[in-house]
Amino acid sequence: MAFFNIQHSTSYFYNYDVYNIRNLIKLYPHTDHTQKLLSQNISITGDPLVLLNVDPLGNSFGIFSLLGPQKELTITSIIE
Repeated sequence: MAFFNIQHSTSYFYNYDVYNIRNLIKLYPHTDHTQKLLSQNISITGDPLVLLNVDPLGNSFGIFSLLGPQKELTITSIIE
């Protein structure tokens, strides 16, 4: 069985202070008989609470808000 370490980062930079940022993240891979998620770490600027949900097709996603002010937002996911 092959093992992978994957890191994904997305950054947003704003020219002025941004308030009340809301974001939906789809960074949660499926675990089934063909692949197994060993570990995952998601870091987000400001360390907001991420509410996890599952859509009707079984895909996991997270929703978070940052009240601000922010001039930068970085989301990083590291999985193994």
